[in-house]
Amino acid sequence: MSKNAKEYLTGIILGLLIGALFFAKLAFGAELTEEDKELICKTVQAEAGNQDLQGKRLVAAVIINRVDSPVFPNTTEDVLSQKNQFSTYNLLNSTTPTWQDRLAVEMETETRSNTEVFFFRTGRYGTGTPMFVHGDHYFSGLDDKK
Repeated sequence: MSKNAKEYLTGIILGLLIGALFFAKLAFGAELTEEDKELICKTVQAEAGNQDLQGKRLVAAVIINRVDSPVFPNTTEDVLSQKNQFSTYNLLNSTTPTWQDRLAVEMETETRSNTEVFFFRTGRYGTGTPMFVHGDHYFSGLDDKK
């Protein structure tokens, strides 16, 4: 094989790999950094510390779904600090996640449990289309109009 043919083939292979990576980000959302995961772990503890593992995963799912959605801000920090959304945001600096909080976030980033939940509230449904109750959290999806 000539040098030009090898360079051409290498260019095609690199182009396909870059295209595949770009498609994966579009299809499956942006990769979360370790800092993003730590913020989510702290939020899971603050918002769902009294919930079981699945309840913690669902709260993590809400955050990740929002980051991936064009309806919400596209960074973890911006999603969590959005006005009137996560009431515990200002407490995160003094929040220490447990091993179960970390496990829930890691599990959720590996395999998404529910890509349709965007809101949760304790004790009753709030914003969005009501979906289901888990523990004492009421989970909702996006309204059809959004």
